[in-house]
Amino acid sequence: MMKKRPLPFLYSMDVKTNKQSQFTFPQKGLGDYAPVYHKATNQTMWIRTNRKQANLLTRVKDTKNDKVLISGLDLPGNYYELYRWNEVFSVYNP
Repeated sequence: MMKKRPLPFLYSMDVKTNKQSQFTFPQKGLGDYAPVYHKATNQTMWIRTNRKQANLLTRVKDTKNDKVLISGLDLPGNYYELYRWNEVFSVYNP
């Protein structure tokens, strides 16, 4: 039986100081994928999943308030847990 890989979380990186800090703190059994920054709304969006169901979350820059934008996303195809999130999610950045 193949072991499942650890579920990821996201980090924020300050390119001027080269310092990083953990950006998301998913509960045990959840992982965060496919972060996208939307400049027009100053929000970061990402997928949070437990490998069975997924939600789209967002956070306005410089806050710690995560909000579910879309719940119950379909899971994309995967290859050894490399999920193809672009099959179910994309953000329009004008």
